[in-house]
Amino acid sequence: MLPYFLLFIGIGLTWYAIVNLKKDYKQEQQLMNLVNEAKLVQKNLIRLLNETKDITDLLVEKAEKAGKIIQNNSKHPEKQQPAAEKAVINERKSGLSDNINEKTDSVKSRNVQIKQMLNQGESVEEIAKSMSIGKGEVQLILNLLEKEVANQKWGF
Repeated sequence: MLPYFLLFIGIGLTWYAIVNLKKDYKQEQQLMNLVNEAKLVQKNLIRLLNETKDITDLLVEKAEKAGKIIQNNSKHPEKQQPAAEKAVINERKSGLSDNINEKTDSVKSRNVQIKQMLNQGESVEEIAKSMSIGKGEVQLILNLLEKEVANQKWGF
């Protein structure tokens, strides 16, 4: 009876060892997969770092060239913008400022008109309807005008 008992224990231990070996094999395979993925990520990171270095080198080179050009232009004013180009640029700037002044004047006249209508006793709704603008816009303009008057009063 003892030999059968020992045989049974031996078979059980062998089976236990085989099951654990299979588990270890699966864990080893998972670990190998993770290692392979890590190697792939490492390769991609190295490639990206190299690309970044190349781009940085190119940018530094272009910045140095631009610095030299700026330095040359400041040393040689005759290489700078021709007078005709400067005149065109100045004309465009003055045209923009004229356009801004015109718009500012039209806004001021609209604000004065709104203030006059309010002083004549018209409501915000009536002013908005007659000027074809929203009630909120009329109220905003009136609030801004009140603040402007208060600022002038206090010397701001």
